[in-house]
Amino acid sequence: MYKKFAFIFIAIIAFVSGVSAQADRWQQRIDYKINATLDVATNIIKGTEDIVYTNNSTDTLKKVYFHLYWNAFQPNSSMDVRSRELGKNTMTSRRGDVIKDWDARVTDRIQKLTPAEITAKRKN
Repeated sequence: MYKKFAFIFIAIIAFVSGVSAQADRWQQRIDYKINATLDVATNIIKGTEDIVYTNNSTDTLKKVYFHLYWNAFQPNSSMDVRSRELGKNTMTSRRGDVIKDWDARVTDRIQKLTPAEITAKRKN
């Protein structure tokens, strides 16, 4: 008897939450098509990207913002500063292990770019 009431209660809760879940929200859709090539000799990536954004809300979008990281890999950029700071922070894994928040391959690599490497990357 108890199992029957528990099942009915759970079914009602599932139905009500499914019917009323985020009625005033719309899931937007975005499709990417990226074509890129990597020159392994120079470590330069060239490519194009097509983006199709579908606005499923009833609101009219007057602006769409894109954050482009043109200078992310330049010395003293925010990406460079962050990569140098990463090893100072720690995080805890799901198993409870304390690990450093960084990728040892990055560290101060951006800061050590030569002027010739920076110029070569900007021209392409």
